[in-house]
Amino acid sequence: MLQSVIRQSARVIRADCDISGTSFLCMICCQSSIRKFHLNAELRMPKSKKPKSSKSDQSHGAAAVADDSPVQFDTGSNTVIIRILAKPGAKHNSVTDVSSEGVGVQIAAPPVDGEANTELVRYMARVLGLRKSDVSLDKGSRSRNKSLVVSGGLTREDVLSRLQSEVESAG
Repeated sequence: MLQSVIRQSARVIRADCDISGTSFLCMICCQSSIRKFHLNAELRMPKSKKPKSSKSDQSHGAAAVADDSPVQFDTGSNTVIIRILAKPGAKHNSVTDVSSEGVGVQIAAPPVDGEANTELVRYMARVLGLRKSDVSLDKGSRSRNKSLVVSGGLTREDVLSRLQSEVESAG
C-alpha cells in the first residue's frame, strides 16, 4: 500500500494507492468525502525496435566465416571463441559432440563453487595441447552454456580438428 500526502491550495489530501496488475486503485480523502477511482497505467517497458542479432555476432566481433559453427575466430584479438554445452557431475571428462549449438563437454566435477568451471578450463587446455593460462572462461560462469576464449595461437581449424579427434577417441 502506497501512502502519500499531497498539499493542494492549503488542503491536505491523503491518497492510498494499491498497485495490482496494470491499474491503480486510489482512495482520496478530501475533508469529509471519500472518492475512489481507477488509473490505468502501462507498467511494461516498450519493446525496442532494434533488429536482433545472434550471440556469436555480439561477442568479441567474431568473424562470420561459419555462423553455425561452435568455434569462431575473433580477428580483433586473434583468439578463438568456443561455445560450450557443459554437463557437470559426469564420471569422467570427455568431449561428447561438436554440433552447431556448441561443443558438448562432460565434466567430472560438481557444479559447486566453480569447481566444474576450473575443471573445464583444465580439461580443454589438455585437449587442445595448451597451457591453462591460454584458455579462459569468458561467459557462463553460472550456466551450462559457456564461452571459452583460447589465446594460444591456434586457428579455428586447428581447434575444430582437435575437438573432433577427441570426440572420436572417446566414442
